[in-house]
Amino acid sequence: MIDINHIQIKQSGETVCLTWEGTSNVRLLLNGRPCFIQNSNSYQTETLPLFEPLSFELIDSDSKTRIVTALVSSTDDLFWNRKMTVLIQQDHAVRLLWGEIPEVSHYTVFQDGHRLGQTMIPEWQGTIDPERFTRFEIRVLRPISRKSMPFARTIEKFARVTNQIKQEQDREREFEQFVLYFSLYPLSASHMKVSSYRLRVLTFIAPPILVNPNPFSPHRYFEGDARQYSPFSKEYRTFTEVLTCSGETTHQLSKQANPTRSFDARHQLYREDVASTQRVYLSNQSPTRYTLHHSVGNPLVVSPNIDYEIKVAHRSNLWRIAGTHLQSPHHEVYLDEGDDCFETIHQAHDLGLSFLGDPLPSCHWLHVMNQ
Repeated sequence: MIDINHIQIKQSGETVCLTWEGTSNVRLLLNGRPCFIQNSNSYQTETLPLFEPLSFELIDSDSKTRIVTALVSSTDDLFWNRKMTVLIQQDHAVRLLWGEIPEVSHYTVFQDGHRLGQTMIPEWQGTIDPERFTRFEIRVLRPISRKSMPFARTIEKFARVTNQIKQEQDREREFEQFVLYFSLYPLSASHMKVSSYRLRVLTFIAPPILVNPNPFSPHRYFEGDARQYSPFSKEYRTFTEVLTCSGETTHQLSKQANPTRSFDARHQLYREDVASTQRVYLSNQSPTRYTLHHSVGNPLVVSPNIDYEIKVAHRSNLWRIAGTHLQSPHHEVYLDEGDDCFETIHQAHDLGLSFLGDPLPSCHWLHVMNQ
């Protein structure tokens, strides 16, 4: 049997080298296609595209081991697209590996919403029921007062002043956030070939009314969306959806902003307008990849925009979706694989209007799947 603890995968340029220990009589598949193994316990791929998911299968007489990873780039603008992640699954055993995050002491691991513990190294081993869906989350908060961000001292002072104004201790506002999701589907599950996929992204303000943090503005209050997370809600700040059709080289973008309403000190309607979505667009499009850019401002007052960037890469039923956004307002990302059932890809709660601007902390996230 192949020992998952001795499986190593390394990137060299735009190729991957896979090595393992165990039985010598092994069959290897890459993205479902047989590979010719020249050396008994290693395999070097040819040049492969960046970011697209790779699925290796090591098969011997006793076991079947699935390895999912992707090539990354040290110069990419998204944090997780600079860090290699590896998912190794063999029956009930799972091994997760990810690139080290500088300036952090530990990583917190969750499984299906339950906290499992912490690890000092960028690796976790656990067990699952291979016949049930399981999701692991790796979460890290990195203090903004360290060298991890430019203007760190300015950010730290701003966060402390904001906390004092709020008259409460809000430690989360002094950290940038890193989230890594591993979604593991039953390997025995059959996948029907579908003709289209939809990525849906919404931003929203949870309270019904939000107080303007600027006490001198005549716009004393803003209307919120009065809701929790839902891919089907009609109440949102912005709605963005990308439709991918099989065989098409471009993707269809739908975008919309709901009206922004402000109220005066007497809670009477003061102004109403709709923000421009001109700066919501797609780039770097190919049949298996695209980048979604989003920058939408407040049409009533001068304020920083709601900015996020998401890079999507897929191969068959394998998805790798990476993103970054400022920690306001609420963000939610969903994926529909052709059955009108939206899977949650990422959700992040709002830390306040003051977070709508650089160089304040961001949330960096990545979602990978085993099939």
